Amino acid sequence: MLTHFIYNSAHMKRLSISTVLLLLVLLPAFGQNEVFFSNISDDSIKVESLKGIEIHTELTSMFSQPFPATPVYIGYFSEKRIAAKWTLTSSIGLYNNFHKTFDFSTIVFDSINSSYYFYGNLKTKNAYSLILTAGIEPRCYWTYKNRYRLGLSQLNSGWFLSCPLTLNTLLLNSPEPFFNQGWLPSYFSVAFSVGPKLGYRQAISKQLFLEASAGLNIGTSLYIANKQLQLSIPNVYPQVTVKAAYTFK
Repeated sequence: MLTHFIYNSAHMKRLSISTVLLLLVLLPAFGQNEVFFSNISDDSIKVESLKGIEIHTELTSMFSQPFPATPVYIGYFSEKRIAAKWTLTSSIGLYNNFHKTFDFSTIVFDSINSSYYFYGNLKTKNAYSLILTAGIEPRCYWTYKNRYRLGLSQLNSGWFLSCPLTLNTLLLNSPEPFFNQGWLPSYFSVAFSVGPKLGYRQAISKQLFLEASAGLNIGTSLYIANKQLQLSIPNVYPQVTVKAAYTFK
């Protein structure tokens, strides 16, 4: 049983990595049908400032074990040019997280032995959580000038390196009677994550683009327990994201 679980977990991770690598290969080849040459000086070639609505999901969460999740983020972003090839993006939005969890309502309390027990295997159930997310992301479009000369830089299309900082706080979660939880979280917490990303953006039209990125995150959280502020142990985890965005410019 353990060998089967380890094999499935490793297989899912390979599938997730293979998926984003395929996206990173296909996106540069998509929509590159307009080519022209220009004698514009390097000093006048600069990335655009953009604003709009974005939607994205994280592939690594979909293949996580033991319970895969489907997170769908919808939010607003403002990407501001701060140098010729650099932008700083601020964003705010909501993560709708659909996942499975253990159904603790099947657990029974034995008052005589002061212990909890359940019959058979612990069942699972569908669950939902709503998370408020805000972040800032410095980004370098390191292939921008060459792509600009080829007419392929619309909406800052091309390869980029970034290091986003993200803050999350739980707003709602599915009720869990065993823990006496309602839709509101039982305690306040703020999660922080930061880490390097390599990605590719491809413009689909004058106002729509797609992105794929992969990297590592370092995450931790602050929470209040027993009326004291606590800091969780930092952890490192991979993140693979695919995104679609509509810009107002």
